[in-house]
Amino acid sequence: MEGRLSGIHRSPHRGASIEFAEHKEYTPGDEIRHIDWKAAAKSDKYYIKQFEKESNLKVYFVIDASESMRYGSGARTKYETAGYLTAALSYLFLVQADAVGLIVHGAETQTYVPPRAAFSHLYPLCTALEEVEPQGTVGVAAGLERLSELARRREVAFVLSDLFDDADSVFQLLRRLRARRLSVTLFHVLDPDELTFPFHKVTRFEGMESAQRVLAEPRMIRDAYLQELGRFLSETKHRCLENDISYQLVDCAVPVEVVVNRFLTGRGGG
Repeated sequence: MEGRLSGIHRSPHRGASIEFAEHKEYTPGDEIRHIDWKAAAKSDKYYIKQFEKESNLKVYFVIDASESMRYGSGARTKYETAGYLTAALSYLFLVQADAVGLIVHGAETQTYVPPRAAFSHLYPLCTALEEVEPQGTVGVAAGLERLSELARRREVAFVLSDLFDDADSVFQLLRRLRARRLSVTLFHVLDPDELTFPFHKVTRFEGMESAQRVLAEPRMIRDAYLQELGRFLSETKHRCLENDISYQLVDCAVPVEVVVNRFLTGRGGG
């Protein structure tokens, strides 16, 4: 991986003496000493054992799966955007032979995929993401609680959420991670409707994480809404800055590859 992340690991190459990772079919030129003879005895093919070096980097993705992440005015919901972004970045880390783990929390979801550095690990990561249905009010704070139990010093955490959780609790947990010298990046995932409030006709607004419903004339509340949104974003960015947390605002209307490129080149943020 070039650019922003290229300096935080040392070697993208597989080793041959640390930990077994997976098999690949033998091809001429492979070292015979790595043939798995037990596997060969059970089939008519030879397989080479591949090993992982002890990873120089362990990366965790923590994703909000609360009800509000189901919202989507376009092709993708906020949760789907977070999932695609996680899959894309996981691919890049696994190419480098870095270990990637996943934590997804919602009201009925407590998904944990332990970190592994094998490239084949991308499949269980993506499968776990696809199986989640966001619901309820339990969100990213619960995921961060789980991460605080697992993470060690100098590891890496990516947090993906709309932050409609209890912000004070979330930042208390983020500060705890930073105190352990974890590198933390917050991807603040919001829908275009939430960023621009494009409504014109009288609209019934429903809380996705509560039973509250409000019938309102959008033109009468748009300015107040955008002012409150600006305050929310400004305060969130300020709290990230004072805790040395990288902040990336993610608009669900922007292609994921563009978001990834902006992040890697240091041009994201909002």
